[in-house]
Amino acid sequence: MPYYDHNKDYPFAAFITNLGKYNEGELVGEWVKFPTTAEELKEVFKRIGIGQKDDFGQPYEEWFITDYDCYVDGLYSKLGEYENLDELNYLASKLDEMSESEYAQFQAGMEMGDHCGSLQEICSGYRKGKQVCNTPHSIRTVILEELILQNLREIVSFARSHENRFVQMVMDMDVKERNKGLAKKRRLLSESKKRITELDMIFKRLYEDNISGKLTDERFHKLSTDYEAEQAGLQAQAAMLREEIEEAESKSANVDRFLSVVRQYTDIPELTPRILHEFVEKIVIHAATDPHSKINRRQEVDIYYKGIGILEMSKVFDSRQK
Repeated sequence: MPYYDHNKDYPFAAFITNLGKYNEGELVGEWVKFPTTAEELKEVFKRIGIGQKDDFGQPYEEWFITDYDCYVDGLYSKLGEYENLDELNYLASKLDEMSESEYAQFQAGMEMGDHCGSLQEICSGYRKGKQVCNTPHSIRTVILEELILQNLREIVSFARSHENRFVQMVMDMDVKERNKGLAKKRRLLSESKKRITELDMIFKRLYEDNISGKLTDERFHKLSTDYEAEQAGLQAQAAMLREEIEEAESKSANVDRFLSVVRQYTDIPELTPRILHEFVEKIVIHAATDPHSKINRRQEVDIYYKGIGILEMSKVFDSRQK
């Protein structure tokens, strides 16, 4: 089994949510670690109310995914709200079966943009024994190397000549990037806490109705069991979100590490494997706009540097003709 980020023993988890309940204003769901089993998914659906009937006698049949916890870099952005659970399970199983070298190759492909399609395309590629991409994210190696070298020279020159401004720029961008992810997690945490409080009030009303005879013991037991399961799931989700938020808030860009590497180079005449390894964390190649045009084709390449991540000036573009 590969070694996943944060020392996790599974590649990703999904928060599966009851869509009907969600549309009624209730967040009823549960975290599921993948790979999983059909039996476990059946139990999850039961706990979150799939198959149960609403106040009008209609069963809750639909679900969707409100969040993911991914420990494979680059995978989070490829996963959507209505992914096929069999496809998720298949991918997670294939990841778990990989050797360390196979996983490293897969990870490099994610970082360099090779796995740039949907979840279905990634899984389809594995079933065919290859990795496929039907979207035009490819870029010629010589052009990519030129873009990286040019940008690296600009970054290093700016950092050496304007160190204080560079440090401030890095810290500002670091806060901006972290806040993107934190905003979603804080919103989910707020919704979970609100629903937990609502459930406490519901429990109180159920108990009072049961004591007064308005609610039978059988009905009280069923409703309280359902709500307790919902609350337990929300509490587990809230605890996980708090941990993730605290971890994200405690992280910051390691600009000192980057500057120490910058000081080792007075000039960068060419892009060697050593320089690439010391400076670059990963490269994300976006789909080209108007890919079949020889004039209007434009393609963004995001360069993430070790210790500082991505900067506005490390988002480069290839707009030359094919």
